[in-house]
Amino acid sequence: MPLSDLSLNQIQLFLKAAEFRSFTATAAFFHTTQSAVSKSIAGMEGALGFPLFLRSRGHLTLTESGQYLYERWQGLMGSLTAAVQEAERRYQDQRVCFTIGVPDSLISGWEAPYLENFSRRCPEVELSYHVVPANQLLPRLETGELDLTITGFYETPVVERMGLAWKTCVMVPNLAIMHRSHPLAGRETLRMEDLREQELIMLSPTENASYFEYVYRRCAQHGFQPRIQTLLPGFRSMMETLLRTHRGIILSNRFIFEADNPELRCLEIEGLHTGMILVWKERDCSAPLRQLIAAFPTEEDPPAL
Repeated sequence: MPLSDLSLNQIQLFLKAAEFRSFTATAAFFHTTQSAVSKSIAGMEGALGFPLFLRSRGHLTLTESGQYLYERWQGLMGSLTAAVQEAERRYQDQRVCFTIGVPDSLISGWEAPYLENFSRRCPEVELSYHVVPANQLLPRLETGELDLTITGFYETPVVERMGLAWKTCVMVPNLAIMHRSHPLAGRETLRMEDLREQELIMLSPTENASYFEYVYRRCAQHGFQPRIQTLLPGFRSMMETLLRTHRGIILSNRFIFEADNPELRCLEIEGLHTGMILVWKERDCSAPLRQLIAAFPTEEDPPAL
């Protein structure tokens, strides 16, 4: 009889039935029914051409042939199980998982094609994503909770002070985001000077000093200080405030949450660009992580801060 006529499942059922001397106990062990076990063993005996058990009033006794197969197959199954466990251990040792931090204000998808291409080329590397407030990304990278972060270009000075490695991977125009009822909403573009007398909705410096300093620098480069309407703890709070009050202007880019809301106008600020950067710890950068970083494009000429 060809061995292919028997399944591994049948052999496992037989070994456990031989151990328990009971189809009922075997069924309970494998979370199946007694009739399913009995039918499987009967099919096995039919394929072999000889009985494996003597059945009497629910009690099972191995036949001489059954005892012989039990002794031989028990050792083989033990070796097979050990081999599978060792193969799994080797796989786990080789498997790599990277955790990528993404700001909760980021709604874009620009990064998806690069991550998908990387996953196709390196299927052994698993990627997981932590969506967290922007001000938590760099601290979590520093402590090792994250392997790589995607964050705003405005974080570059802090990144450099922390001694972290980074690259700019996408650049877009700076936007002035406002409600459609705002007096400037009818314009096609704006200059930074147009914001001199306008109230800005900004992140609180205690929550995100990088963004606060970035806006102040942009305004100072054009000879004025920002007029602050309100300070808020996060980008989503800023956008929600703008949508509810219809007042104020937010400086950001097209990747921010709700930027495509039809109630809002997003006007490019002439001559000003911003974007997204990748950040990582160079001292912890393995070869697979470098492959992941290389999967993203590199913007050669990021704007000066």
